[in-house]
Amino acid sequence: MTWERVPLGEVATVSWGDTSTTKAAYSSTGHTAYSASGPDGLLPYADHTEQGVVVSAIGAKCGKTWLTSEKWSCIKNTMWFRAHGDRAFTPFLYYATADPGMWPRRGAAQPFVSLGDARAMQVTLPPLPVQHKITAVLSAYDDLIENNNRRIKTLEEMAQRIYREWFVDFRYPGHEAVPLVDSELGPIPAGWDVRSLGGVVAFHIGGGWGAGEISDSHHHFARVIRGTDIPRVRRGDMTSCPGRYHTAANVRHRILAEGDIVFEVSGGSKDQPVGRSLLINEELVDGSGTETICASFCKLVRSDRSVILPELLQFRFLDAYESGEIGVYQVQSTGITNLQFSQLLKSFPIVTPPIEIQKTFVQRVGAMISAVTLVGVQSSNLRACRDLLLPRLISGEIDVTDLDIAMPEAAA
Repeated sequence: MTWERVPLGEVATVSWGDTSTTKAAYSSTGHTAYSASGPDGLLPYADHTEQGVVVSAIGAKCGKTWLTSEKWSCIKNTMWFRAHGDRAFTPFLYYATADPGMWPRRGAAQPFVSLGDARAMQVTLPPLPVQHKITAVLSAYDDLIENNNRRIKTLEEMAQRIYREWFVDFRYPGHEAVPLVDSELGPIPAGWDVRSLGGVVAFHIGGGWGAGEISDSHHHFARVIRGTDIPRVRRGDMTSCPGRYHTAANVRHRILAEGDIVFEVSGGSKDQPVGRSLLINEELVDGSGTETICASFCKLVRSDRSVILPELLQFRFLDAYESGEIGVYQVQSTGITNLQFSQLLKSFPIVTPPIEIQKTFVQRVGAMISAVTLVGVQSSNLRACRDLLLPRLISGEIDVTDLDIAMPEAAA
C-alpha cells in the first residue's frame, strides 16, 4: 500500500484562530477555548463544532498541538486545522504533527509559525484505512491516560474536601464534644493552636541551580525538581526533572526525603502565580540511587512533626494557593513573581490541632495521596510507551496493515 508525502494544506484546511480575541474575553462558563498555552479558558460561544487540531503558533509552546472535539474556539496566537476530502483523517494528522520540532519556526527571541509555512509543511500519509488503525492504537493510550487524569482529579478533590471539612469548617470526628474558643483567626476548637509557618517548620533551605556539565567543583549529580515540574511530579511523573551537577556542600542538606515539601518561592507569572508545593511521599523517593533535590527557585521545607505532620502542612499550602491567600506574599521583580518567604515564615497562619487528630486525618487521606502518585506513574509509563510507538507508527516502521482493529463506519 502506497504512502505519500504531501503538504498539510493539500489535505487539510489550515487557518488562524480568532486574532481579535484574547484571554481577556474568557468567561466563567461556556465552551473550551484554546490559547497559545493550550485549553486554558472558556468562552460563551463556540467557533467550531467539529473535531480539529489547535496549534500554538507563537511563544514558548510554539508547535505544540491539541486534538479538540465537540464545541470549541481558539484565540489569538493559535492556528487550527482539520482534514478535508477523503485522503486524510483529522486524528491521524494530529499524531503526524505531534512533534513540536517538525513545525517550521521563524524568529529567535519569540518563535512563531507562519500560516504559509504551516500549509506547506510536509506530512506522510498512508492509505486511509491504515491512518484509522494507527490512530486507534495511539488513541487507546491517550484514552487510558485521560481516564487516569480523571481518577487523579477525583482523588485530589476528595482529599481536599476532607481537609477543609476537618480543619477549616472544624467538622472533624468528635467535634460535637469540643467547644470553640476565640483566637486571632476567630473561633477554633479548644486545644487547638494558631502558629506562624516559622513556628511549625523545623528546617528550610534553598540552594544553587548547579551546572550542566561535570567539573572539579561540580561533580555531585542529582535530579532537580523545579517549580514548573511540581504539577507533574505531584502526579507521579518526574520525567521533566533535569539532572544537574553540584558541589557536595550544595547538595548535602538539600536531598529530599519522605515528608519533605518542595515549596516554590520564585519564577511565577501573571498566568501562573508562585507558591506551588509538593509533598515528597514514599512513592516519589527514588530507589535508583540518584538523589533528588529542589531547585534554587524553591525551598525545601521540613515540618516539626511534634507540632504538625507534613501531610497537613501540604494541604494547608494547597488550600492557601487555590484560595489566593499565598498571593498576598507575592512581589514583582523584573517581570518575575517572587514570594516573600521570610514574611511568610513570620505571618502565614496555620491552625494546629492535636497530633492524634492529625494522625487520624493522615490515615483517612493517606491512601488517596498514594493512589494519586501511583496512578500518575502509570500514566507516565503509558505516555512513554505511546511516545516510543508514535514515530514508528507514523513512519510505517511498524506495519499495522494486518492488525484486526474495527474501523469507524465512515471509513468502512
